[in-house]
Amino acid sequence: MEEVKTIDDQTHGTERPTLPGKHEHGKSDHTIKTYSDSSGSSRYLDEPNDRQKNPNRQNQRRQNIRRRNICLQVSLCCIILAAVISVALVLVYYFRDDSIPNPNSENSPQALFSHFPPEALSRLVRAYDMVSTVSDESALNDTKSPQYRALKWIVEEDSSFISEAKEVFIQRYVLALLFYATKGENWIEKMGFLSAEHECQWHDNNNYGVFACDSDSRVVGLRLSSNNLTGPIPPEIGQLTRLKRLFLWGNNIGGPIPTQIGELRHLTNLQLYENNLVGVIPPEIGRLISLLEVDLHSNSIRGEIPAELGNLHNLNKFDLDTNRLSGVVPTTLGSLKHLDVFDIHNNNISGDMDYMCFLGISWFFVDKSEVKCSCCSCCQRL
Repeated sequence: MEEVKTIDDQTHGTERPTLPGKHEHGKSDHTIKTYSDSSGSSRYLDEPNDRQKNPNRQNQRRQNIRRRNICLQVSLCCIILAAVISVALVLVYYFRDDSIPNPNSENSPQALFSHFPPEALSRLVRAYDMVSTVSDESALNDTKSPQYRALKWIVEEDSSFISEAKEVFIQRYVLALLFYATKGENWIEKMGFLSAEHECQWHDNNNYGVFACDSDSRVVGLRLSSNNLTGPIPPEIGQLTRLKRLFLWGNNIGGPIPTQIGELRHLTNLQLYENNLVGVIPPEIGRLISLLEVDLHSNSIRGEIPAELGNLHNLNKFDLDTNRLSGVVPTTLGSLKHLDVFDIHNNNISGDMDYMCFLGISWFFVDKSEVKCSCCSCCQRL
């Protein structure tokens, strides 16, 4: 029998030829070495060259990769945490409840009315919560403001009405506020204002004061003419949403006409003449499509007549004489087909107004030296 040749037992660690199927040019990633065990059998040892040459370098690379991964994970967690905190802060800011007074603030109702007995604080918080929806908190927190004084009167002297529905409560608050805003203590006639009676009873025998209420006990008529009202009309007047007739002429009312007057959607008569009103005519008045009469004469109102007043299609009297108005009359007023009295003389208004002649206005007064109007009745500027 032919003897089979084996690797010589005496040749330990000799390299064998490159195995088939390896890289081109006869090179291989691995080198196969042989060794003989105690039994005399030949075995092969297959190890990567780089591991054999520098095992410490591989360990260092693994540690560097591990550190880099940990740093990336920590950074990612920090970014996510920062984003979550930012979103939470934004949500807290936009959805915070500003209507709840902070009891620790020096401007909280508890601090402002610290002299109140403990049993009155619950009434105070309820009243504050309701009025803060219609009045600025800065005004409510100012001890010299009419808003503060009206709230104080309600809590100290009128607490029984705090249990009323919000709309009824706000009506009473606004009338008390009007009293304080126009120095009610100096009115010629108080007409029962701030009495314990329902506000619909705040009038005299001559129908001055709250002279009309509807079946729901909501104020629809308010007359305080020639009664020495001094001060501005508070913006909260817009909360008397059932009001139809407002007569405040012949007083010392100053400041601008509040834009909130445009909320009085049922208003038919607005008489504010012979006061000290300044500013401009609010365009918001153009929303009051039920208006029959607007009388603002003898004030110090400036600016132009708003084009929005052309929406008052039911208007039959529009009196603006003796103010400081300027510019031209907007052509939108040419659509006021029910207009019977139109007086803008003694202002600085100019332009051509012949386009309004077809309306058949019976009382049409302009400054003829400034305005071209072939159908106007008079007048020369004073």
